Amino acid sequence: SAYFEVFQYMLPIGTKVKLYFESKKYLKSNKVDIILTTAEPFILFKYASKLSNKFNIPWIADYRDPWTQSKARSSNTFWKKFNHFFERKFLRNATHIVTVSDFFKEKIIQVVKNKPITIISNGFDDENSKQANKIRQPSQNLNIAFTGSLYNWHPIKSFLKAVESVNEINNKIHLNFYGVNMEEFLKQQLKNYPITYKNCSFTGKIQNDELMIQLSKNNLLLLFNDYAIMGTKIFDYIAVRRHIILCFYNDDEANQLKKLHHPIPVNNESEKLLQKEAIFETNAGSVIKDSLELKEKLQDFIKEMNEFNEIKVNSKQIEKYSRSFKAKEYVKLLNKIINSEIQKIDNELT
Repeated sequence: SAYFEVFQYMLPIGTKVKLYFESKKYLKSNKVDIILTTAEPFILFKYASKLSNKFNIPWIADYRDPWTQSKARSSNTFWKKFNHFFERKFLRNATHIVTVSDFFKEKIIQVVKNKPITIISNGFDDENSKQANKIRQPSQNLNIAFTGSLYNWHPIKSFLKAVESVNEINNKIHLNFYGVNMEEFLKQQLKNYPITYKNCSFTGKIQNDELMIQLSKNNLLLLFNDYAIMGTKIFDYIAVRRHIILCFYNDDEANQLKKLHHPIPVNNESEKLLQKEAIFETNAGSVIKDSLELKEKLQDFIKEMNEFNEIKVNSKQIEKYSRSFKAKEYVKLLNKIINSEIQKIDNELT
């Protein structure tokens, strides 16, 4: 694997090289207006760049993640320089760049200069959400779900402290974790909150359609503040139509962890809180200040559930966060680029 990972950028080898040869064969006898290449794997950018040069076809580099600037590739100086060289080399003839967020855009332009970049974020799967929306909320206890990755800037202690305080009063809150990356660490933390620990369940990684169904079996969905990073989790949360609780925007522990661990330096970070903006825009949940406010909100949620047997959420305009909507945005961009390239050719001919 290491041999292929290094030498595939210089030689026609590797696990993905057949994609290049098959694409080359296809382009010899078929008319193509544009090449769209999504990475990772970033070796595909090399193949798109070569095909673009050979057949004079514009190509788009679609970054779902940063290349050189990813944490995994920037920790080693040699590896970072190696990838940096090839990223600049292959992107030199790209017509356009697409990525998912302002954060990734800032990372990309540190390496690739003077290229137009369009942001088209991820979205939720329309079909998976339809099935999940048919499921009723639980009514006996207040079930809170969390899925995906925990990061070291997430204030898990402040969250668990608030939950434990409420559980000491009525023992109504249950926590359900799906596919978390730090399960053992989380369990160790939970041991400091014995009532809540007894009310926890852990589920390993599952397919997205099943995950959506499991999320819908909860009353609330926990989302930790990632500040200028939108992430992908929020799209599934919005699609499920369960009340999102975003924790936190001014909690002491959260602020300290952000200074220590968040990947965007505090002095350079814009104050954009992308998750907060999406929640307000869709009316999909609550943005919680700190652990104390969370405790109060949880008590209110329990009262609401006791009265109505559910936690109401009146979300709106969520369609713009669906994959079908994002695909329409992408089609508009493709048409715009193709028309622009045609115009350039016409101008050159005249």
